[in-house]
Amino acid sequence: MPNILIAAHGDLSTALTRTAALIVGATDHVRCFEMTADLHHTDAEQQLTALVDAGRAAEERLLVLVDIQGGSPFNICSRLLLEHGDFDLVTGVNLPMLLEALTALDPPSGASLAAAGSAAITDISTLIHASEDNDD
Repeated sequence: MPNILIAAHGDLSTALTRTAALIVGATDHVRCFEMTADLHHTDAEQQLTALVDAGRAAEERLLVLVDIQGGSPFNICSRLLLEHGDFDLVTGVNLPMLLEALTALDPPSGASLAAAGSAAITDISTLIHASEDNDD
């Protein structure tokens, strides 16, 4: 079972987890951190440190997915990664990336998740317009 922590702004981490559960079933093993406007940076750092420490203590390697590089969750998790070095940290979390992490037969690498997340981003309007141009 994957050992996943999603750390993001607002309720994105919880929303992604609930949405993934609609597709793949139970996601009880996914932990979420929500960076909100009323959460002081010191409190955020304490909460995220506790979540990362709990994940690091698990048998399977911890995978931390954050929303945006340079944001508070990323900065805190990056510092923890530099201190401990024993978990994977990937930015740009999206639903396809999370689904890949939840359904992979073997624990996915950070690189494979980054690839899955970016491969799912497609400008469909360009494809449709290109198809229409080829039909002419």
